[in-house]
Amino acid sequence: MPRELEVRRGFLTEGQLDAFLEAEPRTDYKLLWLLMGDCGLRISEALRVGLGELVGADHLRVKGKGRRVRHVGLTQRIRELVAALEVDHAVGPVFAFGKRSVQDHFKVVQARAGLADLPHLCPHSLRHTFATRLLVAGVDVVSVSALLGHTNLGTTMGYLHTNPEALRRAADALERVRTSGGGAVVGVGGEARP
Repeated sequence: MPRELEVRRGFLTEGQLDAFLEAEPRTDYKLLWLLMGDCGLRISEALRVGLGELVGADHLRVKGKGRRVRHVGLTQRIRELVAALEVDHAVGPVFAFGKRSVQDHFKVVQARAGLADLPHLCPHSLRHTFATRLLVAGVDVVSVSALLGHTNLGTTMGYLHTNPEALRRAADALERVRTSGGGAVVGVGGEARP
């Protein structure tokens, strides 16, 4: 019997993500939120990002859990924000705060954005938002898994609970096959079945 997937963290819709980002007055935190929401980084991964890794870059090399390395693309809005940062040099860490400060500040911005009524949100929700946005856009789960740095596809499958649009598209596709006649299907052993 397949195990039931537990919904542990929420995610933000596009509109909610935009409202959250608009409610953030600090450039450094906005960059952190974008690294998590547009690149799928964990808090610890984002806090380790060096400024030299971002300046003039179009992708980021991320060392994740188990020292596994993955590459994620930097969105246009991340590149624009990095370019707007006034920096004298491109060395050192980008962020000068810790994980607990990030968690506390997230709740402040969440309330400022009018999202306080969403109880399951936390900074990690931005990573869920990243995965959900990709799945809704039709990106296959194997690619999403690679971008998240998951070694077990089952871990990534936990994000599917947030994608009712994909379920609707799957049902529509099945209906199209059924109504178009779909042709013969080759079964096990190579025999054609209607």
